[in-house]
Amino acid sequence: MASACRRSTEHVKGEPPGRVAKLVDARDLKSLDFGHVGSIPTAPTTQTQIRGAAMVYPYKVDVAVPNFAFALGKAGADAVEQSLPHLHSDFPQFENFNYSVGMDDDVVLITIEFKVGGIPTGGTMKPDEFNQLKALAGERRTFAALKSVEALQSKFGCNKFMLVLDAQNEEIDWHIAQRELINWLNDEPLARANKLNAARVEAAVPRPPQYSLGRVQSAMWVLECEDTFVQGTAFDLTDFGVVTNEHVVRGVIAMKAFRADKPTVKHPIKILTLNPALDLAIIQIDGGHSPAPLVADESDMPPMSHIAVCGFPNFRLGDSGVLTPGFVIGTRPHSGVRRLMTNAPIIAGMSGGPVLGPKGGVVGVCVTGAGNYGDASSTEDHSVIPISALHILCPRATS
Repeated sequence: MASACRRSTEHVKGEPPGRVAKLVDARDLKSLDFGHVGSIPTAPTTQTQIRGAAMVYPYKVDVAVPNFAFALGKAGADAVEQSLPHLHSDFPQFENFNYSVGMDDDVVLITIEFKVGGIPTGGTMKPDEFNQLKALAGERRTFAALKSVEALQSKFGCNKFMLVLDAQNEEIDWHIAQRELINWLNDEPLARANKLNAARVEAAVPRPPQYSLGRVQSAMWVLECEDTFVQGTAFDLTDFGVVTNEHVVRGVIAMKAFRADKPTVKHPIKILTLNPALDLAIIQIDGGHSPAPLVADESDMPPMSHIAVCGFPNFRLGDSGVLTPGFVIGTRPHSGVRRLMTNAPIIAGMSGGPVLGPKGGVVGVCVTGAGNYGDASSTEDHSVIPISALHILCPRATS
C-alpha cells in the first residue's frame, strides 16, 4: 500500500473542465473555483433537491492535509446556499469537521463527519481501517451502493458520509466526488432539514382543525322576515339559548325561524333580550328544539388562530349553509368589545351565525361582512363578536 502522505503538487490551471481533479496544497485552497450550482428542479413530481456544480478548473491536492475535506465542505455549503438557502441552517455546519483519509495506487477513501463548533481536525487513516473499508466497498463507488452495505451504514448519517474514489496517476475525478456528496446531501441531511423546517412552519401556523358542518347544521336556524325578506342566522347554545344578532331582529315583527332542511316548517320567534350596542340578542323559537346545541369556548383567540365562520349566506331553498375556515387576522374595538377580524368571508344572511374555534366550540358570533361573495374583498370588516360578550347580555348565564 502506498503512503497516504504524498507530497503536494502544483495547482493545475488552464485545462478544460469536466475531467479530473488533483488535490492541492493548503495554501492554494483560496484559488479553487467551485463553479455555479444549478437551480432547484421545479417539476411537480420531483422532490426539491440540491443540485451539483460544474468545476471550472481541475486542481491538485495532497490528501495528507485537510484540503480535500475543506473542498468537500465548501462544495456542500455552496450547493445548499444556492439551491435551498432557506434551509441552510438546518444542514451540517460544513466548515467544522473531523476527517480521516487513506489511499493506495488505486483508491482514495475519505470519511468525514461535520460537527457543531470547534476547528477542523483529522489525518491519515490507519492501514488496517483503510484495508477493511476498501474490502467492504469492493467495486462500489456510488453513495447509494455504499450505504446499502450493512457494515458501512455507520459511516453515513445526517452529518457524516464516506467517499470511495478511483485514483489513477494520483488523480481523482472531482465531479464524481461532488456528485456523491450531493447524493448524500439529498438523502438524510435533506430529510432532516425538511423535518426541522416543517416543525417550524407547524409551530408558526397550527395544524388546521377538523370541523363538521353536519354537527353545526343541526344547531343552526334560518331567520327570515316574510314582509321585508330580511335574513339572518341563529343557533342554539348551551346555557344561553338561541343566539343571533340584534340587527337581524331589530324592528321586525313577522320574523320566522326554520331549519334549512325543513323550510316549510316555520316557527314564530320571541325576543327575550337584546343589546344594540353589542349587536347581540337571545330569542325563543316557539316549537323549535335543537337535539345538540353548541357549546361556548371562551379561550383567547390571538392572531393566526384557526376559526370557521358558519351561517346561511343569502339563503335560497335547498341551501345547506356554509362552514368557511379561516384565521383571526386582528381585532377592532366596537362599543367596548374587542371584535375579532377574520379573513374568512362573512356574507349577508350569515349575521348571527356561530364562529367555531380550533376545538370545535363557539368562540364568537358573525356580525359584519359583505353583501355577497363577489364583494367579499371590497371590505376588511369581516368581524366576529367574541362569545364572552354574551355575559354582558345575560349576566346570570354560566358558561
